[in-house]
Amino acid sequence: MNETKVYINVDLQPDFFPGGALGAPGADKIIPKVNKINEKARQEGGEIIFTYEAHPHNMGAHFEKYGRHCLEGTPKAEIDPRIKVSEDHLFVKGTEHYQDYLTSINAKDLDGRTLAEYLLSLGDNVHAIVYGLLLDYCAGDTAVDIAKRGIRTSLIRDLTPALNLKPGDDQRAIDRLVAAGVKVI
Repeated sequence: MNETKVYINVDLQPDFFPGGALGAPGADKIIPKVNKINEKARQEGGEIIFTYEAHPHNMGAHFEKYGRHCLEGTPKAEIDPRIKVSEDHLFVKGTEHYQDYLTSINAKDLDGRTLAEYLLSLGDNVHAIVYGLLLDYCAGDTAVDIAKRGIRTSLIRDLTPALNLKPGDDQRAIDRLVAAGVKVI
């Protein structure tokens, strides 16, 4: 039985790169590597998924906690233009004012399917390969939630920087990933 490899690019948006509202120092260093792995995956027949946030302007509690970012209808709510996007599958999250979560597991595609529903529809031999922004926030939470659904999940550490607001956040995120059954590579 052939394995279906799904490469999940999490929240590669201008507001999470240096200079953005929630920019992670040095996060832009992953861009060439992300483009390279995505291109290789396309050539090998892997599926590429991009998740992104597009928040309405009235996000209330979410903005109080994290600040205003990825405002829908602005370039900051799109995939960073330095990331090469082709005919890839897009999933958007954070579009409802009551949504206050970091994971992309409930992000929806144009057909209204959640990322979880879509991955489960691919069959029993799916390998989700997760990377993007950030290890200790959205990308890490997404990988954990995919693994919790019984899907083989890996996270590429070199392509998933941590913000580390508190010293050790990166290691705590890795411990949580491993405990959930995610292979950190």
